[in-house]
Amino acid sequence: MEVTLQKWGNSQGIRLSKSLLREIGITTEKATFEIEVKNKELVLKRKKESKLAQRFEGFDYKAYWKKWNKEHPGQSKEVDWGKPVGKEIYW
Repeated sequence: MEVTLQKWGNSQGIRLSKSLLREIGITTEKATFEIEVKNKELVLKRKKESKLAQRFEGFDYKAYWKKWNKEHPGQSKEVDWGKPVGKEIYW
């Protein structure tokens, strides 16, 4: 498939057809891509959406709190946001 680089506002862009996007499994209007230059060619890769659990993969919460306690000895982990200023309801 051949596409043409065209002026798009103050930038330039390439439009991808629905059939091409459908071929790679993109059916929504929003998708994120990574783009890089290799050997003077553009390489466009679909970026997979990450789930929240994946973002915390490898996070050691025990080590995090151990470090926090060392840096804040005797302090409470609760945050005091002050007195209500509007119609907040506290139970």
